[in-house]
Amino acid sequence: MKTTRLFTLLAIVFSIIGLSNLSAQKFVLPTPDHPPFWPLSTQTTSTSTADQPAVQDPGDSAGPLGLNKDQLLSLGCRMWNNCAGGTVDGLTKWDGSDADHQFMYLGIAQNIWLPEGSSSMFQADWSTVAQRLQELGCKIKPWMLKDCPWSSKEEFDADFNGKKMSWLRTHLSKEKFVRAQAFCIAERLQRAMDPSSPGSLLTGLTADQSALVQENFDLVAHCSNPSGVYALIDYVNFKGEGRLGGTEEFNGQGWGLLQVLLNMKTPEEGANDATIMNAFVEGAKVTLNNRIINHKIQDPNNNDAQYWDMWVAHLSDYLLTNAEVTARGLDQAPVAPSADASNK
Repeated sequence: MKTTRLFTLLAIVFSIIGLSNLSAQKFVLPTPDHPPFWPLSTQTTSTSTADQPAVQDPGDSAGPLGLNKDQLLSLGCRMWNNCAGGTVDGLTKWDGSDADHQFMYLGIAQNIWLPEGSSSMFQADWSTVAQRLQELGCKIKPWMLKDCPWSSKEEFDADFNGKKMSWLRTHLSKEKFVRAQAFCIAERLQRAMDPSSPGSLLTGLTADQSALVQENFDLVAHCSNPSGVYALIDYVNFKGEGRLGGTEEFNGQGWGLLQVLLNMKTPEEGANDATIMNAFVEGAKVTLNNRIINHKIQDPNNNDAQYWDMWVAHLSDYLLTNAEVTARGLDQAPVAPSADASNK
């Protein structure tokens, strides 16, 4: 009887801990035999097998980084609010700021969707995400797996309230899709930090650099208030991994998560969550300032400095306490409109 009561008590405690359980132990990533990277081996709630994962709502079982259904939804809504303006209309956006930015931003993570024939230097990630969403059981129509059907801002604006784009926004705003999109970006971070992955951002680093990156990553990942996991996931989505030799570089220098972790000044042992997250944000500011400088060196006509205030405002979201996030409703989704489900 005492043993039964003990197990019951432990179950209640673990159900309350939630995201804070990430700070209880060293952050260890899984090393499966093949991608995509599935939940940690210590988790037993998944109904999938390694050889044949179930096609289901990704929130029904533990996800990447050990995130559960509610955590995925909360993180997805925060990304929606911080990246896509917290509106349904913000789920489809055309950049068009210069010749290299003629593409569409799509979803809560503002994934890049390039039109046919695009020569943009920026990595198009929507097609990969769309394929993964389909594997997770989300409804993805065949045209969503192809090149962006809108090739210019004029075409995009003219069709903004058309059936196809309205349907797209409505379905991306559904709770299942929000969780699934958060699942994809969490999976991307997990893959980036796996040294055995071909796309690992640790590839090519010296031993000292690799140790510094891992130490700073662990410190941030373990922060529960403010949420370090959210900051890491969001920054990868915001500015990429920054892996060495990538295409997203100016003057030979990247501006992704790798550069942030290298530029981050490691806090002293025992530092609290707020101190660690401040160090991460300062490292990000240094990284983005370097991007402005290097872009200007590479292209004297560039004016990346115009985005500085917007970038800093984005980073400041990482410093919000959990209470502030809840008070502002940043972990809640806006009400989605109805859609014409007959659209093909």
